[in-house]
Amino acid sequence: MKRNIVAYAKVLAFVTTLSFELWFIFIARNDNDTSLFKSNPLKNKQMIVVTLISWVLLITTLYVKPLGIIFSDFSDGYFYFLTGRDWMMILAFTVGLCLFIELIRNILRADKIIKIFVKNTKNNE
Repeated sequence: MKRNIVAYAKVLAFVTTLSFELWFIFIARNDNDTSLFKSNPLKNKQMIVVTLISWVLLITTLYVKPLGIIFSDFSDGYFYFLTGRDWMMILAFTVGLCLFIELIRNILRADKIIKIFVKNTKNNE
């Protein structure tokens, strides 16, 4: 199979973007006062089912050629199956990014910053 780097990059961008969104919904479902680390991400069964269905649809669009042609620009004859290495890179990047976002959210929670500010203000009086 000939390699077309642009078509390959489009597939990686498509899968990475959708994978990130499918992981990010677990962060977005929590309010600003609740950390993903402290909540039970598996408590909403309907969201789990819909997320699993979305993963199946994503993988189906990648590995069933007629669907891949519909959902991507494979009109030039290039069609790519992602390798295990590709999936590992995508999962490491997307899960890592979601964990980083949650860590930043945890550090920058408004009520924690206000408590620190109020505590420092009282100590200075």
